[in-house]
Amino acid sequence: MQILGRIREPRMLSWVALVWVIFFTGCTKVGPDFTRPEALLSHQWMVKGEAQVLTSPADYRMWWKAFKDPVLDTLVQIAYEQNIPLRVAGARVFEARARLGITIGEQYPQMQQALGSASEIRENERAA
Repeated sequence: MQILGRIREPRMLSWVALVWVIFFTGCTKVGPDFTRPEALLSHQWMVKGEAQVLTSPADYRMWWKAFKDPVLDTLVQIAYEQNIPLRVAGARVFEARARLGITIGEQYPQMQQALGSASEIRENERAA
């Protein structure tokens, strides 16, 4: 009963009507005399002969030079000078993770326990 009572509210009724209209108008077919319009396509690129169009592959090795920013140039130069091998970088990542584990471990209470045992087996002196 409450659902029917809510639908009768004017705002809810307008939403239901809107959803109904969108649902049923989206499923309508185009008329029987519909024909797909022809798409005019050029067989060659329109700006083929212009000097701005390069046919050779571009060189993107120094992509940051396009920004003409001396600070960025300096930062890239420093990065190249301080570049480290991949193995060293991986080792540093493992080291950082180990240090993080140690630091997190120091935040919790510590308990140390040492256990030991000793046993002695001695042969009888008379049994020789």
